[in-house]
Amino acid sequence: EGRTLEVNALSVGNPQCAVILDQLPDQETFRRLGSKLETHALFPDRTNVTFVEVVDRKQILIKVWERGVGPTASSGTGSCGAGVTVIRLGLVDSPVEVKTTSGAQIVEWSQGSTVVLTGDAELVAEGYCYWEP
Repeated sequence: EGRTLEVNALSVGNPQCAVILDQLPDQETFRRLGSKLETHALFPDRTNVTFVEVVDRKQILIKVWERGVGPTASSGTGSCGAGVTVIRLGLVDSPVEVKTTSGAQIVEWSQGSTVVLTGDAELVAEGYCYWEP
């Protein structure tokens, strides 16, 4: 679309693309860019896309576009990818609070260590499958 964005690509068990912006995108821009980035040629297996707004040294806001799903209220791997990215770039300190549209998590990480994600989990759906051989 003639727009250039700086992205941060990494893996936290699945492909992540963190896009740091001064302000989270509006819904229309979020849907358009999320879809385009998920399927961009740089990501042959597609990628999760997380838009990141740094609030201060201890807190970020994110919007998550999950590959194959689209807009997602929250994502553990998206939170980890966003948190590690802004910590690695020196934009925030570890641990950092990651706020999503459905709540907040804490991401803790330092170079050479494991990523630690802390937060509440909530059942949002339940389903049943009946299978007959």
